[in-house]
Amino acid sequence: MKNTDDAIERIKEIKQRLPGVCFMVDDFGTGYSSLAYLSRLPVDFLKIDISFVMNLAERQNEKVVNAIINLGHSLDLGIVAEGIETEAQWAYFTERECSALQGYYFLRPSSLEEIHALIERGIGQTMPVGRIQL
Repeated sequence: MKNTDDAIERIKEIKQRLPGVCFMVDDFGTGYSSLAYLSRLPVDFLKIDISFVMNLAERQNEKVVNAIINLGHSLDLGIVAEGIETEAQWAYFTERECSALQGYYFLRPSSLEEIHALIERGIGQTMPVGRIQL
């Protein structure tokens, strides 16, 4: 992001050549996350940083998470929550209409062979419906 204008043009070019490709702002709410960038970048999703998900029980942290979700929704951006490890976290973000969820609650890091085996067996047979998105 040293040259924001160049990044914007590259993203637009990629999206034009490959219409199915989406971009997301990773770790939103930490580091270099900026509303100035967000207002200019042609992105499709905000990805809520795992640190917010892991500390959701802290009231102030929950307020930040809700602000990020509301901001994303108001800008017509999808919301991705990373670090989902419990059913309560899954329910929380599902109720708030997050676009996608990822974390150990769904699947631990796996080798390519393990992923192929899951697909061959049928994901729905190995996990409760609604717990995994491909």
